[in-house]
Amino acid sequence: MIESLVRNILAEMKPPLPPVCFLAFGDGGTPPSRAFIARFRGTSPVMLSYQTAAAPPTGQFFETSTGRPGLVVHVIRFEQTAPGTFDVLVRFSNRPPGHDHLLYRVAQVDDAWVVQSSHSA
Repeated sequence: MIESLVRNILAEMKPPLPPVCFLAFGDGGTPPSRAFIARFRGTSPVMLSYQTAAAPPTGQFFETSTGRPGLVVHVIRFEQTAPGTFDVLVRFSNRPPGHDHLLYRVAQVDDAWVVQSSHSA
């Protein structure tokens, strides 16, 4: 489900695209596993683990090994609203405070997970 949501987020990004996105989970910003990040090989922008990012006092995020700027896609929590349907709260570091959270409705349709809607949270 989360992989489908992240792929949808990447597909809906509008130019100019950041060179990289950093993925985090949960309230504390837990980095995803290497196996999960490997599923996004070849995506644009490049998807990396949150643990590869640094945030100097500028409030922006940068890849520690290359200095490339990027944005954090932080999947904070998900809640089942009905069988096969979840509301997923996501924070984006490139949006202004107070407008940086979006709530996605993700549902299982046949054998696929589909984003049905999104709105500010």
